[in-house]
Amino acid sequence: MDIVVYDKSFEGFLTAVFEVYEYKFKNPVICSDGNGRSSLFGTHHITNTDNKKSERVWSKLDMKLSKISMTQLYKTFLSDIPGIENNLILYIQYVIVSKHNLKPLSRKEAMKNVR
Repeated sequence: MDIVVYDKSFEGFLTAVFEVYEYKFKNPVICSDGNGRSSLFGTHHITNTDNKKSERVWSKLDMKLSKISMTQLYKTFLSDIPGIENNLILYIQYVIVSKHNLKPLSRKEAMKNVR
């Protein structure tokens, strides 16, 4: 398990997502400062917010998602639900690897694919 720590900002979270791909972390656990976990066998990576990296992730999502979906992703991040970052990265990974443009999908159709 690779623990990726970010600074609690949305840009920091998107930078962490970028670095998961950049450093090829296999089983990342993303957590914010102060909510750190420890891992006996995994690595511990601290992410420094980088606007260029976060913009690249956001623009990639913008190419595949509707504006409503992007707004919902952002609002979900803001919800402060413990561990929500790890659900969001799974969703983002799904969107990125999907060969289809998810913009035209209705919410029901998209949820069928996630399940």
